[in-house]
Amino acid sequence: AWRVTKPGSIQLNYFRHPIYVAGRYIKKARDLSQSAWIVTGNVRVGESSVEEVIQNLLGALAKADEWKMIAAGREDMDVRMLGNGRPFVMEIKNCVAKSLRLEKVLDEEFSSPFLRGKVELRDVCSTTKRALKLLHEGAEEKRKTYSALVWSARALRAPDFDKVNGLVDVVAKQKTPLRVMHRRAGMVRDKTVYKMRMEAIPGNDHFAMLELTTQAGTYIKEFVTGDMGRTTPSLATILGWQTDILSLDVMGVEMAFDVPKL
Repeated sequence: AWRVTKPGSIQLNYFRHPIYVAGRYIKKARDLSQSAWIVTGNVRVGESSVEEVIQNLLGALAKADEWKMIAAGREDMDVRMLGNGRPFVMEIKNCVAKSLRLEKVLDEEFSSPFLRGKVELRDVCSTTKRALKLLHEGAEEKRKTYSALVWSARALRAPDFDKVNGLVDVVAKQKTPLRVMHRRAGMVRDKTVYKMRMEAIPGNDHFAMLELTTQAGTYIKEFVTGDMGRTTPSLATILGWQTDILSLDVMGVEMAFDVPKL
């Protein structure tokens, strides 16, 4: 037999289902990573990230236990994301609110202290978990357009521009780049550069603007430089001499992202 000798207690925990916010982001700065960038020794690179900027803005509308941004690919910290923006979904777990007043995000007075002119949001809406599936499906098929400022070891002449601009559907074999070997599996990827257009910069024949439309996952920096022979062909092998990339912008992400709206 047993008997109660002291008052009992019970603990009740409850959780809400996650809520989802979708949209596109434009990154205008070259000092923001997409997510927090922590390196060996727990050292942070950069003061913030696109994910944290959006989290802080949405977090001002309601508290939650966990925020996770999933995007259609990613750009390097020093690459701007312009054009129509990159599709993303923010998964918000155990939020105190059932939905967010997203019209506040469009209020410049409210949002500008969070975005600080570095990030812009478009097509922001409340959505369902299905948006994650649409994001992953679209990411596999998307094309991206880039604009790069490139340097040439030799002065560029009209035949050089004609050679580059006449190429279409170039299949580049890209070994895992040296700069990411420490965190990516070593393999060879076949990536298609659908079209290129190189234009002269008046007053300096060693520099040019290069616009490319490529398959998702193409390493653009390595396509320009050749990455010490690890990407072939490359702009360097097409021209026949050393080339380098000085700045890079994503000008467009072409993918269907028609998410269900709540």
